[in-house]
Amino acid sequence: VLAPEFRPRLLLVSQLIIGAVVLLPFGLTSDWPVIDLMTIALVTASALGSAIGNYLIVTANRGADASVIAPLVYTQLIAATAVGYLVFGDWPDIWVLTGLVVILASGLGTLWLVRERTR
Repeated sequence: VLAPEFRPRLLLVSQLIIGAVVLLPFGLTSDWPVIDLMTIALVTASALGSAIGNYLIVTANRGADASVIAPLVYTQLIAATAVGYLVFGDWPDIWVLTGLVVILASGLGTLWLVRERTR
């Protein structure tokens, strides 16, 4: 709704600030990791990846209908799973994988329905 009305950078900054404010209480009450160079690098890479991804989504929403773009957001789950395995050696259990398949199937199904409707 807002993508055509505002610049992508403004929308990105507002998303990041709102997310930081909402999640701050949880971060303050949790156990903090040891802050070393690797932690700083991982947090920076995560933040940059998130910012770039959100910027691309906002930019894409300016040129395409949200019903086409929204299901593509679920592809982030694939990347997050791969990074979780490659960086942390953590592979999801069968229940998490089942949930990922259900979410991806519903996103792809929505995309398919939108494409069929536009034909």
